[in-house]
Amino acid sequence: MSDDVLIGAVRSGQRVLAALKKETVVSRRLVLIEALTALAEAGIDLHLDLHLSQALADEDALARERVALALGAVTTAQNVKAAVAALSAALVDRHVGLRRQAARSLGRLAQLKNDAVAGLLKKQAPALENALGERDRLVSVESALALWRITHQADKALPVLLEDLKSLSYEGPN
Repeated sequence: MSDDVLIGAVRSGQRVLAALKKETVVSRRLVLIEALTALAEAGIDLHLDLHLSQALADEDALARERVALALGAVTTAQNVKAAVAALSAALVDRHVGLRRQAARSLGRLAQLKNDAVAGLLKKQAPALENALGERDRLVSVESALALWRITHQADKALPVLLEDLKSLSYEGPN
């Protein structure tokens, strides 16, 4: 691959990331995340995960939510350690939407079936366990799902998921 193509790919990745941080339409965000994933899967060392991890420090809470979602989708990341650490730190952010996306993305990373990633994620199990007690139902449910995908131990995740099912139950007319 020529240097010009590589430079163009890196610039494209940076533009896509910048657009993702600002995009408000869900369908467009998903397209941008797919574009980031495609760039990463092309095998070009874009360090997208590193840029995404750094973008979690953005002042804009909605931009950080979008970035957390992208971190879970960019599955061929070269520096997964930075991504996992950034997502774990985001579990205690003051913005509930970011905490939701961080837990969801950690769960997605657990589905990679990669031993190195699994080892990194297992170290984050205590942070996910703490998030199980969240007041926000979606944060606790996403954390429970991620914890189950990472540890495969039902003792901590299952009670949260069962409680969520109870809250969703519908009792028809008598």
